[in-house]
Amino acid sequence: MEIYNQTANVVEFEAPESTTVVSVTASFNDGEPIALSLVSGTENQKTKKVALPYIPHNGSVRVNWSFTAQTFGGNEPIVISRVYDVVTPIVSTKEILEIHPNATVPEITQVERAVRHIIQAHTGQVFGKFVGAINVSGSDSNALQLPSRLLSLTNVNGNAASRHFEISADGWVLKYFSYGVPPVKADYHGLHQHVGGVIHNPHSVRLGDFRTGISYELDGVWGWEEVPAQVNEAARLLINDYACANQAYRDRYLTSMTAADWRIQYHSGAFLKTGNVRADQLLSNFVLQRGWMVI
Repeated sequence: MEIYNQTANVVEFEAPESTTVVSVTASFNDGEPIALSLVSGTENQKTKKVALPYIPHNGSVRVNWSFTAQTFGGNEPIVISRVYDVVTPIVSTKEILEIHPNATVPEITQVERAVRHIIQAHTGQVFGKFVGAINVSGSDSNALQLPSRLLSLTNVNGNAASRHFEISADGWVLKYFSYGVPPVKADYHGLHQHVGGVIHNPHSVRLGDFRTGISYELDGVWGWEEVPAQVNEAARLLINDYACANQAYRDRYLTSMTAADWRIQYHSGAFLKTGNVRADQLLSNFVLQRGWMVI
């Protein structure tokens, strides 16, 4: 289930008929749960509702509904959890209404969700902002290829990020520069120590590498501060396409349809990528190739 960030969200739960007392807690990104109050007027209704706090960026919200119910084991306490993905809409409600003025609220949500998932599947990335930690495996290099775009770095493996880390390639590569005493006798960490007067090439000991087989926990701000203009424009094109009546034929892979005096036939490209060549061109610079962005 999905909810939007930076907006008012009300979630609901259908309680058993015999239940009147329901308590609710919620947590963001597995943080400390907080208690929430039921929306006024729903306390004695079967469908209970709560308003969630303001959510500034992407993540996940876990809502726990607690009550007592008669089960096969007797009168027992029950906790039902609902997890919601917090997402950033690619196009706003206002922009959708500019394209389709008569769209209802469910239709607006449905078309935004469909277009957003199509663009995410095509590009391989999410156009929202996430604050938290992501684990990335090293590759024996001082440049770490990142699975998501990094805006700023706070901690590495729980330690404060130093000035030796540099975010490059528009946020898709993290570089690390070696530091400390050169490894003539021993390196900065006391490793590779040599005894017996053996001549040693200091350049054979590598410092500042993200080693293979080691997972690095990178804590920071990821993604995009706002949806890029090209992505937003591509979404508007797709909204117009997907609301078209002829879209139903393409969704069923129908390439041609013939009547007495007319014939509809789709080009093979209508079934590739987003299905809109202008949208594909707008998104071309945001498509990840084999998990990495083309830059």
